[in-house]
Amino acid sequence: MSRAAAHGLQYLVDAGSSGEVAERQWPPAQELFRAIGDDLIQVEQYCDFLRNRMFRRSLLCHADLRLDRRGAPARVADMRIASELRASGDGGPMRVPIQFLHPAGGGVEVNLPLTAAALATLYAARPDFIPFHERLAEAARQGRCSPNASALWDDLYQFWLLDFVELWAEPPRFALKAGERPVACPVARRLARAGHSPTNRRHEIIALAPAQLRLLSLLDGTRSREQLADEIRAQRLSPDGRALPSPSAATNDAHAWVEECLKFFARASLLIG
Repeated sequence: MSRAAAHGLQYLVDAGSSGEVAERQWPPAQELFRAIGDDLIQVEQYCDFLRNRMFRRSLLCHADLRLDRRGAPARVADMRIASELRASGDGGPMRVPIQFLHPAGGGVEVNLPLTAAALATLYAARPDFIPFHERLAEAARQGRCSPNASALWDDLYQFWLLDFVELWAEPPRFALKAGERPVACPVARRLARAGHSPTNRRHEIIALAPAQLRLLSLLDGTRSREQLADEIRAQRLSPDGRALPSPSAATNDAHAWVEECLKFFARASLLIG
């Protein structure tokens, strides 16, 4: 950062949330951060040490710009949000406090009924990205509570810092349902043709079986569902990629399997039409 300053630049933020809030909540580190105070560069450096972070994605800006680091929650309230956090338990009536778990590991305890309702509705809408104010109204209705935007946003912002909530000013575009002639995004098709796990429109790597890779590679918009099923039948592919013993066995399952795969591809944000 000293070298950057010599060129008239200053640290803005990392391209991905730094997770600093997690380190600050760790009791053994709290004394350290109290001693550091408001020195952001030192805070970020020691977060690197605590997390053993080996790679940063730092964004720089001109040093003469005045940065407002405290107004972020208000600025991002107009962005779109999504989350994979799922309420623990049997899915019955939610009573706070309640744990929400993330499929990648970890989770959060939610104490505000409005936040619990918002996370539940975000999970139901996944993988779609929802405007914050629209989600606030729906959460208040679901949770039968007052729409306290400030309290809800404080929670969602903290969850974003923990990488449990996604925020996008311009969310990636993908199809929530397969069209009459399904189309997968070109990058995903290219990777599938090469036999590699494809990357979706949310920059995630999706692990697929060989037969799913073959089907995904065919989704260029030129084939109907029936034509896709015909190709799968001709190759006699089963979901795990093995050859089926007879054309009749493939015929019985191909159409249903194609439909199942198309639904999965849509949920995985692999389709654009």
